[in-house]
Amino acid sequence: MQRMRLVPTVATFTTLMYKFCKEANFVEALKLKGIMEHCRVKLDEVAYNVLISGLCAHGDVMAAIELYEEIK
Repeated sequence: MQRMRLVPTVATFTTLMYKFCKEANFVEALKLKGIMEHCRVKLDEVAYNVLISGLCAHGDVMAAIELYEEIK
């Protein structure tokens, strides 16, 4: 999509993040978060929930807390 100069929506990014979190591939999920920020797509509550829930489910509570702190 980016090669065609189309910016994905927050829903597109969140869906991909969910897929990566289900596979416990948090490096890719967090990389998407960075791409979203670079594309000036604001993470919404759903996107944060996907990341935080995925991290907690796989035992990385400290990283989840750091993301939670970003929301404040």
